[in-house]
Amino acid sequence: MTDVSLGGCSCGGSAVAVGSAAVAGTTGCTGSGSVSRERTRYFARQLVGADDLTQDQLYQREKSRRHNRLLHGWGIVCGARVRAGSAPCEVVVEAGYILGPYGDEIQLDGDIVVDLCSEDLDGNVASSCGPVDPWCADVRVDRPSGRPVYLAVAYADCLSTPVRAVSDGCGCDDTLCEYSRIRDSYRLVVLEDLPSTYPPGAKPPQLSRSVSCPPPAVEGQGCNCPQCATCPTAPWVILADITVDGGAVTGIDCDSHRRYVASFGGFYFACEAEVPPRQDEIRAKLERSLRPEAIKAFEEAAELTTAPVGKWTGDRLSVQGIDENSAIGRRLKELTIAEIAAQGRTTFVDAMVSATSKPRRAQVADQADEVWTKAADVIITLSST
Repeated sequence: MTDVSLGGCSCGGSAVAVGSAAVAGTTGCTGSGSVSRERTRYFARQLVGADDLTQDQLYQREKSRRHNRLLHGWGIVCGARVRAGSAPCEVVVEAGYILGPYGDEIQLDGDIVVDLCSEDLDGNVASSCGPVDPWCADVRVDRPSGRPVYLAVAYADCLSTPVRAVSDGCGCDDTLCEYSRIRDSYRLVVLEDLPSTYPPGAKPPQLSRSVSCPPPAVEGQGCNCPQCATCPTAPWVILADITVDGGAVTGIDCDSHRRYVASFGGFYFACEAEVPPRQDEIRAKLERSLRPEAIKAFEEAAELTTAPVGKWTGDRLSVQGIDENSAIGRRLKELTIAEIAAQGRTTFVDAMVSATSKPRRAQVADQADEVWTKAADVIITLSST
């Protein structure tokens, strides 16, 4: 047994039908001193009712709306593209995310097929809330020809998930139902005139105005500060200007009145490993500094870093006691200063020692350590020049 009421609420028998309806009076901006700035203060043994819990929802919701409206503005964030549909008077609105003029989030989850030549009793050409009266069909509408109309979206609340409720009055009615959820939704309409929030000929402000300092204050007249955005007078965000002629869509203009919100949703940056400066980059830096002595020092050091160690000259780079025909001497002839320093002290010393006979390993370890230290000093000097 299942009882279904005309309003979509059912509580009889063993099944419950889920209905939905639009909630009125949920748009607009709150004024100063509004109750929306109050949150419930709970205390021990407090009797908590629906008003207390609803107040906390109202507080958080209105705070989020003010944040969106005053910091981000309103308009299309992403998606919500409008394209022609398969029928003559149809268009398709694709998935998207929009901030309404009052700061509400409007989420379009998927493609929405819109018949521009019909609307429900509330004037909607599409709404996820569904019709209030399921027995009434949409009304056919003749759109003006020869000039565009405006497909617009607005935020809407939808009541959903009816449950059995205890009667709060006298009587024997045991089939009373209440909706237990409110769902964020949308409504699409066709406007014949631009809303007041889209004045004719208006152009987007320059970005520099949003990141520039206010003009200097006039002495005795207080500070000059940016003005807070005023509360919009209409809830609509225009998605497209559409021309309908003879019951068929003949033009879709997605540029004239689409208003966008700046978004960093697709922006990111990555950190790369630090790359040591190349010798040509260092030389260019030295040349810009116009220091001849620095350029000469660089050239000498650069030549040493790219030449085999066997060509080292001068007391600064010589290592006492290394015979060029010894095992370590032969290995050093094959390496450059840069290659030695890049190995790391322990790795380089261990490689030199492993190529030497046991009686001389202690001496070779000291010599290899001295070689690595001097090579590292050259590299450090070169990089910091």
